Amino acid sequence: MNLTKEYSPPIHERDDDELISIACSVSDEWQKEAIDQARQELIRRDISEEEQRSKLIIWRRKTDCIKFRDQKRKEINSKDIIVSLKCY
Repeated sequence: MNLTKEYSPPIHERDDDELISIACSVSDEWQKEAIDQARQELIRRDISEEEQRSKLIIWRRKTDCIKFRDQKRKEINSKDIIVSLKCY
């Protein structure tokens, strides 16, 4: 009897990046069993913890850059609105 919970799509069919994301998540984002399955699949695929950490660092940097860019765009848009209002 198979007691392993199945997810859709199954954990073992997901790509490496998604597995890393699941394996490194917290239990309020994913069920503990999904996290455990993702970790086991990463081990089966021989993806080291070092590789996983490297990916997470890259993703965090990209996220920080995107947040910074978006903040600067908001600041620029706010200045444009202020300038537009002063012109009328």
